[in-house]
Amino acid sequence: MAGVILVAVLTGAAIVLSPTEAGGLAALGTIFAVTYWRPDLGLSIWLLATLFTPFWLRGQIAGIAVFPSYLALPILIAALLAGVRFRTRLGVADAAMFSGVVLVVVSHAMFHQATFLLTNVAITLLSGYVIGRMADPHSIGRTFRLSVLLIAAWGLLEFATGLHLFSAIPPLEGIGPEIQDRAGLARAEASLGHAIAYGATLTAALPWVLQRRRALLGVTTLCAGVVVSLSRGPMLSLVLTLMLFAYVRRSQTGRVKALLTLTVAGFVAYVVLTFLYSGSGEAELNSSSAARNSQVGILAQLANWFGPADGLHLIDGRYTANGIGIVDSTPLRLALDFGWVTCVLLLLPMAIAIIGTLRRARSTAAIAVAGQLPVILVTSLITQWQTVLFFIAGLAMTELAAGDSGTQAESNRERSPADRADARDDGVSRDA
Repeated sequence: MAGVILVAVLTGAAIVLSPTEAGGLAALGTIFAVTYWRPDLGLSIWLLATLFTPFWLRGQIAGIAVFPSYLALPILIAALLAGVRFRTRLGVADAAMFSGVVLVVVSHAMFHQATFLLTNVAITLLSGYVIGRMADPHSIGRTFRLSVLLIAAWGLLEFATGLHLFSAIPPLEGIGPEIQDRAGLARAEASLGHAIAYGATLTAALPWVLQRRRALLGVTTLCAGVVVSLSRGPMLSLVLTLMLFAYVRRSQTGRVKALLTLTVAGFVAYVVLTFLYSGSGEAELNSSSAARNSQVGILAQLANWFGPADGLHLIDGRYTANGIGIVDSTPLRLALDFGWVTCVLLLLPMAIAIIGTLRRARSTAAIAVAGQLPVILVTSLITQWQTVLFFIAGLAMTELAAGDSGTQAESNRERSPADRADARDDGVSRDA
């Protein structure tokens, strides 16, 4: 019956809409059907589309602007209809996340904020978190690992050749194909639309790659990709992620592997950062740091407990406070837009993941979230990275609630006896 209704809706849409719009709806209908038939496949399709489709693209359906992040809606509906639910029972983190979204809706209604603030939280962020809570950590973790490795290789090729596939697509509110440069070098970004987003996404996948039996090539590819982003935040995130992986990993083999990688990556990061921020680059670094310190000192005082900050105004499509539009901090940006309470609620799952990692909880996704801290503190939520961030936060909540390492445990059929021994040393009791 659901299939008949879907066909009828698509047929009617094809009659009243343009061929392009009808084709888009037909594609959505196909993805909907695939997700209903194979929910795990549908969720993987969402992840692939999120990573490889530029965030700033937009289309029109019946006069309504749609963005790539909206693909999550039909996929989530199909998954729910197919009977997919959260893989562990609701917890404090889930209640906080949903409460934060409700407060964003209330803030939108009370203070007449721009719609893009509401949709970014209620669709772009929440959908990533919910899919992270619904997806199978093993299969979606494998998809994430392989996809990001491909993106890392893409960025390396882009850096080497100067060929940027999306450079002809008009940007959206400053985010898009305009390639950034540093020290006279064009920074890699692949499909992520921003060098920081590219580098941060690569570091997020690092724990999944590190746990593999033959990880050298994958880890080298990710580390090299982070380096060609020429971004301080992702490089620091790379080092922190390696440190946390070595800290959480209980097996001697895994710990030595992470520490060796950390030594090499730390040295390379030091050399690259020294090169980038010497001479004229040093002035850029000092200017950037001074701007961030000024933002924190001035803007934090304007934020309220609830609702938008005092003096927050929409100017040329961007909310500015005290004349400052670009806020290089995720917590501060959320607090300015919605208030400190909403900020804390939305970021609580990440705080729980960080605490879990410090307590040596064996969760791959929790390590990935904790490793993002250097980027979270000095970058606003941008491009697809923000969706990836909330997606891995959702995965982390599933793994922590399940009490095992989730994607950290590969199938015993795919591991050598030594790897299975390492898994036992790490306390892994069963497969993801």
